[in-house]
Amino acid sequence: MKRETRCGFYLIVMKLCLFTLLTLTFLLLMAVNNPQIIRPSRTMAITLTGFVVLLALFTQLYRSFDIRHEQSRHIIYSTLISCIIADVGTYFELLIMNFNEANRSSLMPESGDLGCLAIALLLQLVWIMLFTRSAKFLYYRMTPPRKCCIVTGGAADRAYMLSKLAGYKKRYLITAVLNAAQPNLESAIEGYEHVFLYDLPCEERMRLIEHCYKIGKPVHYGMELGDVIALGAAHDILSDAPFMAVDKAGLTLEQRIAKRTMDIIFSVCALIVASPIMLACALAIRIEDGGPIIFRQQRATRGGEIFEIYKFRTMRPDAQRDKSATDGDQRITKVGAFLRRYRLDELPQFVNILKGEMSVVGPRPEMLSNVRDYTRALPEFSYRLRVKAGLTGYAQIAGKYNTLPKDKMLLDLMYIENYSLWEDIKLVFKTATVFYRGDSTEAFHEPNVTNDGAANTGAAKSDSSVKNDASRAG
Repeated sequence: MKRETRCGFYLIVMKLCLFTLLTLTFLLLMAVNNPQIIRPSRTMAITLTGFVVLLALFTQLYRSFDIRHEQSRHIIYSTLISCIIADVGTYFELLIMNFNEANRSSLMPESGDLGCLAIALLLQLVWIMLFTRSAKFLYYRMTPPRKCCIVTGGAADRAYMLSKLAGYKKRYLITAVLNAAQPNLESAIEGYEHVFLYDLPCEERMRLIEHCYKIGKPVHYGMELGDVIALGAAHDILSDAPFMAVDKAGLTLEQRIAKRTMDIIFSVCALIVASPIMLACALAIRIEDGGPIIFRQQRATRGGEIFEIYKFRTMRPDAQRDKSATDGDQRITKVGAFLRRYRLDELPQFVNILKGEMSVVGPRPEMLSNVRDYTRALPEFSYRLRVKAGLTGYAQIAGKYNTLPKDKMLLDLMYIENYSLWEDIKLVFKTATVFYRGDSTEAFHEPNVTNDGAANTGAAKSDSSVKNDASRAG
């Protein structure tokens, strides 16, 4: 514990040093054409405060420089995005302050300023990469991976958990997989530094959580529907007895009005700003094969209402459209692969949002066939339809294209139960993180047949995978 405390102190010092370097880099480079920002003055105070506030705000939003929990790539990119927003925002603040007779007669950026801004950003990227690599090296040097065990109920859950933890080997060293039915389980887990619980009966899971809490053992456990409902519950005290109060199903009238207002403003602005990109996408699609530009398909939104979603076409005109894309899918065109990689095929959905069929933030609208299959296997999947379908959302940002139905449902319900307008705004900004995550658009895998004739579906959206996931929900 002392080693972790000392490491935490060093990481805080490194973070402060990095942020100081990022701030000084911006100020010194921009001072080439704006010397007043490094002289003691009101302009310097406002510029410095603006940069620090923006950098701190977006660093917190993106969990930038969270060395303990985030991978290096996320830290570098998210800190860079925070830095770009701070640079650009503070520069426009500086333009407004300089817009007077004594300084500048126009709000248009000058080429000299833009050059200094570009150089500042390149230097800031160097600092971010250097400090991220150094901090990660220090953290892993001072805090070796924890000796962990997984407690599950079966082989399928064991494989699932091992696949999820495969990317965290420097943090968690899985040394044992224990069966929930084995005797003296409480004594067995005491020999490990960290415990993972997955797909256990409610009573058994609660007993093990309480035991870990009693002995001060860190524990991760898979979320179930009851856990998500508790997230949105209010704390109430009747007389002197504490209660959890669940008293809502969807958004209130005030929340729906605020959400719709945001949708209209955001979709109008997005359509104006993105119109040149949308025109280029349309031309590329038409030039490649001469087929239709827009793809339409029926999807479900709030209350199960059916609407027609708009997307840029990414598959061949004669392709079968009633099943999800898989790895190496031959139906996807070259232009379509590019559009999917950078989510550009979703841009026409701002028209759906403007029409009121969708929202900017909400559960992703599934194909009707998927909704029927998932709801048949997971009746709770229909709870996602308590709000409008969305262009982006918690499941799209935290999950992947091929995230299992149950996990997707839980992520969406976490958003619904914790809804706020501020949360919507944060999720809009967090959407930028999906563009540097190569696995965010990872397709489903086709079932592979093993030597004994059994189908290994992996993450495929087959009937067997849905049913297997339903058993996990139970």
